[in-house]
Amino acid sequence: MNAKHLLALSLIVAAPTPALASKPSGVTPGLRADAGVTPAARKRFDQKLRVALEAHVDLQDGAATEKAVTAAGFTAQTCVDSACFAKVAAATKARFIVTGEVTNADEIYRVSLTVWDAATETVKDASRDCELCATEEVEKSVGEVVGALKAEFAKPAPAPVAATTPKAAPTVETTLVTDPPGAEVKVDGKAVGQTPVKLQLTRGDHEVSLSKAGFLPETRKFTVGDRAATQEFLLQLDAKAAEAAAAVAQSESAPGAQPAPADEGGARGHRGLAIGLTVGGAVALGVGGYLINLEGQVTCTDGRGRTECPKVYNTKWPGAAAIAVGAASVGAGITLFTASPAQGSAAVIAPTAGGAQASFSTRF
Repeated sequence: MNAKHLLALSLIVAAPTPALASKPSGVTPGLRADAGVTPAARKRFDQKLRVALEAHVDLQDGAATEKAVTAAGFTAQTCVDSACFAKVAAATKARFIVTGEVTNADEIYRVSLTVWDAATETVKDASRDCELCATEEVEKSVGEVVGALKAEFAKPAPAPVAATTPKAAPTVETTLVTDPPGAEVKVDGKAVGQTPVKLQLTRGDHEVSLSKAGFLPETRKFTVGDRAATQEFLLQLDAKAAEAAAAVAQSESAPGAQPAPADEGGARGHRGLAIGLTVGGAVALGVGGYLINLEGQVTCTDGRGRTECPKVYNTKWPGAAAIAVGAASVGAGITLFTASPAQGSAAVIAPTAGGAQASFSTRF
């Protein structure tokens, strides 16, 4: 080899070569299957999944993945959420964890895949249905679902965060709802407003405290998973407080609870006048009736029963006047009596354990 050849070789070695695009690392514990999928078909679907994934990720060995899943305390059937995904990713140093399921109900196959990104701790789902399909067609559906998720595999990993900057824990949208609404809410001891309220909470267990007037306070635990969810709580009526409020209201409306001498005197005056008008009117009615009945009767003034000096009574009009006055007096007396103020009247409606309690009281 002469000097010219050596120079050409050195230039080739020294020349920069374009970097080959590297695929992100990934693992899959395999597909889960229900009773409608035979073991042989499931094995074929697993193989198709691995072949389809290898086009997008640097897929690690299946035996090593199974070992990592077992070491994390899970199986291919139970590794379905971030609790398993995070441990497997840490053990295998893989970025993507891919799990899935094939079900068969009445010859309708459904292929579902879940991709968990360890770099962002986010989850993405995709699925396909295949009706009256043969095994080969279901295998095609497996490849289509993987293709639907290729955008996830193509996402660049986020830039590494400096060691001095703590990484914020990922949050999931969680909505808290109560029946009835309007309850004051504290999550993990921090006031967050009134229900319904929408929050961003970290995955895992949390404690919520709920309080609303007329209802028993509640303190419960709930778990935030990988996906947005709504947590609903039913408040229980505070029957004892409602009954105590009703008892207080009734005692305040009882006779003698709130004496009012001036009003009592006015009420007695009204009742006396009403009785007087009614009795006087009744007497006037009686007199008027008597006078009308006397109309046209004949009598003698000398007291000897002779008819030579007869006198005929003409009392119709005075009787009518007496009846009119009496009727007016009776009517005024009854009206005044019914309209006279009654002290201590009260109506109370309060909730109880069985529904509601109503009471009414008055004085005469």
